[in-house]
Amino acid sequence: VTKHDKVCIEKLRTWLATHNYDS
Repeated sequence: VTKHDKVCIEKLRTWLATHNYDS
C-alpha cells in the first residue's frame, strides 16, 4: 500500500462516515 493509497482510503472512510446509511 502506497502513501497515496492510504490517503485515498482515509478520504473514503471519511466519506463513508458522513454518508452512513446503516443507521
